[in-house]
Amino acid sequence: MPTLHKNGGVYAPAIGTWQKQSGLYVPNVGVFSKQDAAYQSVFGGGGGTPTVWNAADKSADLTLSNGDRTLTSTATSWKSARAVLGLSTGKYYFEMTMSAAHFVLGMANGGAAIINSYIGSAASSAGLRTETGDNFTSGFDLAGTGPGGSAIAATYGIAVDLDARKIWMRKDAAAFPGTGNPETGASPYWTYATPLTLFPAASVFTLGGFVTLNAGQEAFVGAVPAGYTAGWSA
Repeated sequence: MPTLHKNGGVYAPAIGTWQKQSGLYVPNVGVFSKQDAAYQSVFGGGGGTPTVWNAADKSADLTLSNGDRTLTSTATSWKSARAVLGLSTGKYYFEMTMSAAHFVLGMANGGAAIINSYIGSAASSAGLRTETGDNFTSGFDLAGTGPGGSAIAATYGIAVDLDARKIWMRKDAAAFPGTGNPETGASPYWTYATPLTLFPAASVFTLGGFVTLNAGQEAFVGAVPAGYTAGWSA
């Protein structure tokens, strides 16, 4: 049995000193870079500046808080917002956490007229209606299995391969549904034929309903697929 010593208030194998990074103790075997996949899978963040909701690209009935990461509805009708950053190349993973209300979560092009409606009501947008699991799309093809709905608060993870024009979506820390696998490119939820600049987007129907965007500002609920940037950042 290996010798134990105390590091950071916990006993651990005596393999050397530990260091504190992002509030957690890790073996002191070198400095972790935010570009490292192992670092990203634990701590989040892909090395760039994570995006937030865009105060200039949202319904007036949605208020922003938490450093513009959380949007909250002040109405009882469909209202939407897009993130600040749109991307057109690369592979990215991010998450959105919702309260227990009516939402559509997904992606939209900057030209999609969704602000006073919902994702999927206008061209070049695709979303999942969370309480039913229904697919709402316009200009995207439903290619695989969605993660299903949730009547309670949940976190949805979205993996986007902008070069292959494929998108996967899952709920909480579960595996991607069906045979979906962003790492191999198998069985995406949505595909689209024409290259697009896409933005994370969210639609809210219920008064007081809120969505928090995690574009790499904190650790993720689910593991980041290999080969994907942890977060929506540039």
